[in-house]
Order: sequence, then structure tokens, then C-alpha cells
Amino acid sequence: MRYKRHKQAKKILKEIEKSSRDYLVIHYSCESFYDIQDGRTPRITSIAVRELDSGQTHSFPFIRLPRSRESLLMQSVASMTSLKRLCLTN
Repeated sequence: MRYKRHKQAKKILKEIEKSSRDYLVIHYSCESFYDIQDGRTPRITSIAVRELDSGQTHSFPFIRLPRSRESLLMQSVASMTSLKRLCLTN
């Protein structure tokens, strides 16, 4: 089972490498899980979006933004991803 999954993963990564212009890598960072004492979900502190083919990276830090602005930023990143996908398919 592990070998089969490994083989599948390698195949997927090769396909991604061949069509890297179709992919964005999205990374987010959040506050430490260890610092939260009240059981709430850690807040996201920044998002970085990297275009896989060009290496161009856009960073969106949002420390101390109200949660409504965090949601707005997350929606913007999702829209950017959708827009790129739309542009590439046309």
C-alpha cells in the first residue's frame, strides 16, 4: 500500500512539474498552538502565494487584523487563484 501511494505521489509531482504554470503554492502561517490557553483556533498571521513556474511570490501579512479582514484576505487569495485558473484555461 505504501509503495503504491508513493508511486502515485511521484506521478502527480511529475505532472505538476510539467505544467507548473497551472499551479500556485499557497502557504499560511499561524500563531503558535502552544500559546493558546482558551481553546480557540489559532489565528492566521500571513499567507504567501507563489507562482510555481515563475517563482514570483506575493506575501500577505495580517497580524492584528480583525477576523472580518482576515476572511476578506482569504477570499482575495482564493479569487486570485480562480482568476489565474480562468486565464490559463482560455
